[in-house]
Amino acid sequence: MIVKSTLLSGSKKNFHFDSPSSKLYPLNLKYSGSSPSHNLTHPIQMLRVFFVLAFWLFLFNPESAFAQRTSLLEISKFVDGDTFWVLNEKGQKEKIRLIGIDTPEARRTGRTEVEYFGKEASDYVKRILTGRKVRLEYDVDRYDRYKRTLAYVYLEDGTFLNALLVKEGYASAATFPPNVKYAKYFVRLQQEARNQKKGMWKE
Repeated sequence: MIVKSTLLSGSKKNFHFDSPSSKLYPLNLKYSGSSPSHNLTHPIQMLRVFFVLAFWLFLFNPESAFAQRTSLLEISKFVDGDTFWVLNEKGQKEKIRLIGIDTPEARRTGRTEVEYFGKEASDYVKRILTGRKVRLEYDVDRYDRYKRTLAYVYLEDGTFLNALLVKEGYASAATFPPNVKYAKYFVRLQQEARNQKKGMWKE
């Protein structure tokens, strides 16, 4: 596809995009040196460029290209390393379970026993979330069988909490289809944490 551009100096130059091959390569801009027949500022040309760039953004990062997140929500109560409560956008208390990861159990319940590194993981999450607000991002399934809201969680500065816990060795990757948006990313972070003997992987 030929894309033309008028330079600030007034001289007109010609650029074109190489057509992508079957492999995924970035767009390659090349100078052709021929006289233009269109201008990049033309509405139709601008629209074409927008759709090409949007397509490539989605192709290389489909998980986050069009991800929608909630407004900032206040933490109302902590449960353990991967579960806590927020006040949702309606002002109601909502129980959140982090998607794609699993922290060791920090409490003994009717179904579980306290697990190695569970208290450390729970204390770490409580420490970094206390007094802060978070944004939620959802996947295919919104709720689990316990009626908890399944979410990817982001801190106010954009830190991806689910990924941070795996990266620092406080959680392991735990994939439950169809919520697999960041599954490969979490597995890679877990392998790196194990190799570096972080957190629960020290022993």
